[in-house]
Amino acid sequence: MRLILGGLRARGDLPLGRRTAQPNGFLGRGSLRVEGVVGREPLAGLESIVMRAEDQVARMPEFGVTHVAVLRHARAMGEVERLTVSFLTPTRIVDQGRLVQRPTMRPLMQRLVERISSLWENYAGSSPPLEFATLMETAGRVQTVEDDTRWVELESYSSRRDVRTPIGGFVGNATFAGPLVPLLPWLIWGQYTHVGKNAVKGDGWYSIEAL
Repeated sequence: MRLILGGLRARGDLPLGRRTAQPNGFLGRGSLRVEGVVGREPLAGLESIVMRAEDQVARMPEFGVTHVAVLRHARAMGEVERLTVSFLTPTRIVDQGRLVQRPTMRPLMQRLVERISSLWENYAGSSPPLEFATLMETAGRVQTVEDDTRWVELESYSSRRDVRTPIGGFVGNATFAGPLVPLLPWLIWGQYTHVGKNAVKGDGWYSIEAL
């Protein structure tokens, strides 16, 4: 199995999932053996093995997604007027204190810009080149013209704290129409940063396709 992971030691068997009855009759979890970790730059299609099973530490790849590459990709998409967003994992968006049950562009873009800005400031030491008010005004003029999403209820459990956390959200496809071109760079970035609550747990992963 090829995995794209960070912070995971590529050796030994790792427990996985809930405790269930095993073939030996005892309760236990499944196991996962990581054979390697692959770094990938999706815009240019570059790949590099950063960790093998016998390695003690991972090696940083010599490439990465850059804003220059994102802008180049956005320009190559052209004058996009319709865009389908495929929400691959549950996406949980809170807007003005309320949970968003159906995908709309303005709250999606607001949470996305906030996440990208936080990552940019913490790891690049600067602010991203964007005008927040202008982006929000533009996003507010984008309409959801097709909505084929559904809500999935999920929760995560911490055995250390004995706490359950809701991580459900909407999954499926939604198509948007309107002034999408100014939003494209940030929508492209969001494919790799995820969006919304519980992004660090895998929520908010999506892909985009121009129509």
